[in-house]
Amino acid sequence: MIGVGSAVSHGVGAVNSSGEELLSFLALHQGWLCNTWFCKKSSLLGTWQHPRSKRVHCNDYIVIPQWKRRRCIDTQVIRSAECGSDHTLVAMRFCLGPVRWFKPTSARRPRFDVSRLLAPAPSSTEDQTRRNIDDYQDAINSGLDRTAETDPVVEPTGQCRALRSAMTDAAEGVLGQSRQHQPDWFVENQPVIEPMLAKRNSCYSEWIANGRREEDHLLYKQAQTRARAAVRRAKNDWFADQAENIEAGRFNSARVWKGIKILQNAQSGLVPSPVVAVRDENGNLCTSPEEQGQRFRRHFTGVLNVQSVVDMDIVSMVEQQPVWDWIAAVPTSEELQRAVNRMPSGRAAGSLGILPEMVKAGGPRCMSAILDVVKCAWDAQEIPQDWVDCNLVPIPKKGNLAVCDNWRGISLLEVVGKAVARQWQGSGKAVARQWQGSGKAVARQWQDSGKAVARQWQGSGKAVARQWQGSGKAVARQWQGSGKAVAKQ
Repeated sequence: MIGVGSAVSHGVGAVNSSGEELLSFLALHQGWLCNTWFCKKSSLLGTWQHPRSKRVHCNDYIVIPQWKRRRCIDTQVIRSAECGSDHTLVAMRFCLGPVRWFKPTSARRPRFDVSRLLAPAPSSTEDQTRRNIDDYQDAINSGLDRTAETDPVVEPTGQCRALRSAMTDAAEGVLGQSRQHQPDWFVENQPVIEPMLAKRNSCYSEWIANGRREEDHLLYKQAQTRARAAVRRAKNDWFADQAENIEAGRFNSARVWKGIKILQNAQSGLVPSPVVAVRDENGNLCTSPEEQGQRFRRHFTGVLNVQSVVDMDIVSMVEQQPVWDWIAAVPTSEELQRAVNRMPSGRAAGSLGILPEMVKAGGPRCMSAILDVVKCAWDAQEIPQDWVDCNLVPIPKKGNLAVCDNWRGISLLEVVGKAVARQWQGSGKAVARQWQGSGKAVARQWQDSGKAVARQWQGSGKAVARQWQGSGKAVARQWQGSGKAVAKQ
């Protein structure tokens, strides 16, 4: 078999259908085939020899996770070993000690600590939060002034990038990067866990500082055991309490699903699974991140960007309404401020890393800069490219994750562009309300006409019913008189 779970191939013979299935499985689950990683002669790679053709085949493999492949030192066949089978023994030299290597880190989008702008912040007072907001606004104003003096721009894209630089620089200097989010069970039991962890760290420092003495090492191990027990006990108690709350609200579906979501957050269960390998249009696996990104781009482009078919002859037959000039009016600062205030907090940022809380706390100068960008884009009839571009995040669904149809895409747009879009959406809703009012008036008119027709039909029906009723009574009297005459006779 030729090939491994990655790009290296030093196998024996040709690959068959079973080998292709094995390679697909390894590429999908991040497995690594150690047999064909090392370049050796065929006698050290084949594990079974055909009794008639005497051809050597590789039918036995050693598989490890890809992130442990650096621990694999050597893998080869031991032909002299007696293993009670016609297959030869495959041996691997594996490093159990620490392996030091530097993993290349990819550039991540910065996520700023917007908790400093919230009132009240978890780790600050109200006065400190107010000072953080003032410093943040002053930093934005300074950045905008510096950009206006050194490099004034008039195009919408340039103004948008200048505003982005001012906001990100101010957030980097005042807010800083947000720390890693701790699970809920750790945050709630932090007063109990932190002293135990501090005691363990101090014992470890004393053990290192005193030349690794045996008695200091014993104290460190005891403190480590107590800290682990405290963490384990706090975590188990927290999960038990959450399970009891879910059990108590078993007749309330909203409470049950809320509890399940809390448990998943505590176990990092809501974090999307990493994209391992997807298949292209021809069924071939895309293992590199670049190929996977291009495959998802093509897939979601075909799913989301569907061209609609419009028959202009039918459109020309529709009665045209009068033109409303107020729709083309430039947005005002009050409309933009209302759109920004309606934006929900705690949402993910776009490609620039600007969060909704940063826009809300930007102050009047930031709102004025955003309005200038909107006016410039309005006059030039050109939307800044940063507002159009988005980050596409694939979220796995059920089924085979190698198929792109089993992934759901989320588009992360820029926050400033979404605020402007909300303002335009408000204008569209006003038009829809006006159309809705016209539709209601027409509906009332049709309803009144229908009621008049219904009354007319009702009156006619009553008249016919009375006529039939009178005729029926006359016939009944005639039959009754004839019956009485016959009876007398």
